[in-house]
Formats: sequence, C-alpha cells, structure tokens
Amino acid sequence: MYPARQKIIIAHLGNGASMVAVKKGISIDTTMGISPMGGMVMGTRSGDLDPGVVLLLMKQEDLNAGQLDDLLSKHSGMLAIAGSGDVEELLDQEKNNPKAKEALSLFCYQAKKSIGALAAAMGGLDTLVFTGGIGTHAAVIRERICRDLSFLGIILEQQANQNNSEIISAESSWVTVCALETNEEQIIAQHAYNFLNPKI
Repeated sequence: MYPARQKIIIAHLGNGASMVAVKKGISIDTTMGISPMGGMVMGTRSGDLDPGVVLLLMKQEDLNAGQLDDLLSKHSGMLAIAGSGDVEELLDQEKNNPKAKEALSLFCYQAKKSIGALAAAMGGLDTLVFTGGIGTHAAVIRERICRDLSFLGIILEQQANQNNSEIISAESSWVTVCALETNEEQIIAQHAYNFLNPKI
C-alpha cells in the first residue's frame, strides 16, 4: 500500500511531544494547538489545560503573561510532577519514586488517548510511527502506550520492540508500527530550499 493512500499517525515523542494524523498524504489533525505548549503533557510543558487554570494562576499568584509563559513552557509537565522532565531519569527512579511513576503513567495515558482520538478522526489507522528521542529509543514507553490498543489492531512484536527495530509490530497486527529516527534539520533545510527555489 502506498503511504499517500494510508491513514498514518506520527507520534513525535521527546522532551516536546505531539502527534499528527495524516490521511492520503495530508495532515488533518494534530495534538498541538496554536503553540507547542498544547496537547500532551511533556517534559517541561503543561500540555492542554482547562482555561480556568490560567485564570486561577493569574488571580491567585498574580502572574503576568510573561511569567505564565515561562511557567507553562519551562516549569510544568513531568518536571512539575516528578522533579525531572527526562524520561530516562524517570524510568530509573520509578521503582522507588511514586512521583516518577505518576509522571510516566500520565505521559503514556495521554499518548494512548491521543492515538485513539486521531484514529477516530481518520476513520481508522494503517500505520503508527514512533519518532523523536523517546519514540525511537524508549522501548518500554512504546510498549506501555500500545498496551491495550489491540482493539485498534495495534500489537507489538516484543523482541523487535526491545531491539528498537524499524518495524516493531507483530505479524498479527492489523496496523504497521514503526520506530524511525527523525531528521528535523534535513526537513527544514529541504523546505527552505523549495521555498527559495520555487518550481515554475
């Protein structure tokens, strides 16, 4: 099946995290909003919040716009929950640190929920791509996110997942699941080149 004809979710999981639904080669939805702060909980970013939270912070803590931006961008997310926004550190600590376990559980829960929502938006799912530092290298996080998603046709091949192989789905999986390196600099350079050298 050609990628452009597929229903694809790209899960870019790193210190910043977001997902996008791509249907027939066109992005139709994303977890991000107007800024990278929206969507899932992240290393230091809050993710989606009830607007009432922002109003409460403004009233009770007397925070201005700049202070709110700094708080929600740099001092929130898993860092605020567990004292660290680094997933590798949190995985090392979770056996003895309930806050680390809580932060990781929230991250995986929101990722799982986002996959379900984006699959629903496309009316199905053919391919799930994990990328970014966490998505490419953290097998245990991928396993926790995909756990109980067999109703969507997502089943991991455990050894392939542990080995960080490019294809990590089982033969019985309806959905192809991949773990692929990302190269944001190359994509930015390509877009810049195309913009500066338009085809006539």
